[in-house]
This record gives sequence, structure tokens and C-alpha cells, in this order.
Amino acid sequence: MALKNYQYEEIMRGYNRRQLHNKHVLDERYREVSDRIPEFSALARQEADISLECATRLIGGDQNASGELSKKLAVIEQQRASLLAQCGFPADYLEMPYECPYCKDTGFLPDGQKCTCFKKAAIELLYDQSNRREYYEKENFDTFCLDYYSKETTDSLTGKSAYVLASEAREKAGRFVASFPTRPGNLLIYGPTGVGKTFLSNCIAKELIEQLYSVIHLDAISFFERLAAHRFHQEDDDAFFESIFDCDLLIIDDLGTEVLNNFVISSLGQCIDSRLSNKQATIITTNLELADLKEQYLDRTFSRLISGYTFLRMTGNDIRFQQKKLRQDTGN
Repeated sequence: MALKNYQYEEIMRGYNRRQLHNKHVLDERYREVSDRIPEFSALARQEADISLECATRLIGGDQNASGELSKKLAVIEQQRASLLAQCGFPADYLEMPYECPYCKDTGFLPDGQKCTCFKKAAIELLYDQSNRREYYEKENFDTFCLDYYSKETTDSLTGKSAYVLASEAREKAGRFVASFPTRPGNLLIYGPTGVGKTFLSNCIAKELIEQLYSVIHLDAISFFERLAAHRFHQEDDDAFFESIFDCDLLIIDDLGTEVLNNFVISSLGQCIDSRLSNKQATIITTNLELADLKEQYLDRTFSRLISGYTFLRMTGNDIRFQQKKLRQDTGN
């Protein structure tokens, strides 16, 4: 997946900082060696004089000058190595110290392909920009556990058990990730508090970030606060504002917890319309029932959700309460 220009530039700035650091380290090492080994500076001057002499001879047409230069430089290099060893320095002490020896801290291999360290840097950047790094480490498909969902408790709305609904939601979330490269979709995950809606959205986000897709994940309160701050010139973070409408996946968590007003209703509708028109994926989680969504955010916005989103219902007992009780019972 191609990174956005500002993301690519941020990564390359990181490589530039690495290169400057590497040069600083090498310069310091040269100073250290020169201070401890006075002969080292003399060798450097000798090397420069020999090189200049060779250049003069080549210009004059002496074809043997290049071969003689190589031999003399090899002798100087052996003398350098011997001096370093005598003073206890490693043999490679005066070689450029790279964090990545494969791309030499450029991000690109000799054949022009991106180095593995570039991908790692991209993933780190995307995690930071998602605002949810610590959650993704704990909440992902590997840790999504169906044991917290009852097979006996029946949801009055769908007639299905909490276990079946959670299983279906997890399966559809997996399909959402698998089809993302060709058909990025939209999800509305709804149900009572504490049944794993945010957890499931974190699972999806982590998988997509690992594939180098950009994800912005905000709770509804923060989302609308940031939009309002930008709208009324209280915040000048244009890059962040643009990323809300430009990221590969936008997650608005806990819709309905914000203070409802005309600005919120209008902004939500505009965001949904814009991202649907541009075929950019969005996930919304909410504790509201569908009837409440329709009433609070008006028919037009709700109709866009109906036509453009896949609805995932989750229900059951509060997982956080179950986890707390389990820790108390086990003494952990």
C-alpha cells in the first residue's frame, strides 16, 4: 500500500536524521583516534598528497599512475589497521556506523526496492498516527476470545445468542480485512456497553496497519472536538484535519457519547458522505440502538449508513466486568 506523501516525507526525515547522527559518530571517532594516535593524521596527509600526485600524472598522460596509487593506498590502509589494533580499537572503528547494514540507512536497497527497515519505520509511524498503539498490542485477532460470550443468552433483537453474534462479527471483520485491498468497506458495530465493539475495531486496525494502511482511531468526543477546533480556528493542525478525510481507515469510536448539537450532526453527515464518495473505509462503533441513531442523527445520515455500511450486532454481558470478577476469583 502506498503511503501518503506526508507520511513518506516523515519517514525519509527519520533516515536523514540517522545519516546525520552516523556522520557525527564517525567524526567523533576520527577525532578520538587522531588524539590518541598522532601518526594517524600524518597518514591522512600522506594519502591526500599521493592522490593529488596521481591525479597530476593522469592528467599528464601517465597510464601507470592509477595502478601505483592503488598499491600505495593499500600500504597506507594496512598501516592504519595496524595502528588501530595496537591501540585497542576495533578494525571497523572508522567505518560508517549504520543502523541498517542492508540499505546503509537510506531506506532503499541497491536494486531500488524498499528495505525491510523502511517497512518497519512505516508501521511505527502508522501506529503512532493511529493514537492506539498500546491497545493494538493487547487487543487483536489473536487475543479475541469467544469464551466471554454466552451460548445460552439470546438477543431479543436478532434471536441469536451472544456467542453466535460475536462469532459472526469476528468472521465478518476478518473478511473486511481480507477484501480491503480491492473493496474497502464500512462497518457499523453496535450493541450494549462492554461487549467488545471497540476491541473488534482494534483487531481490524492492527491488521491493516501491519499492511501499511493508514488508520485514524478516535473516540467520538475527541473526533468532534478536533473538528470543532479546526472549524473555529482554535487548532491549526491542517495535516491532522486532512488525514481524517484522507486516511485509509477512519474509526469513530463510541458514537453517541458526544454532546449532540447541529455541528455534530452536520459534521458526521459530511464525513460519512465524503468518505463514501471517495470509497474510503470507515468503522463506527456505538452503544445506541438503530432507532436511536436514526432519531439523533436524522434520516439522511441514517439512510447513508443503511446503504453504505455493513451492520454488526454484538451483545452479551460486560466483558470488562467478567474479567474483573475472574481476576478477583483467581487472586490475580
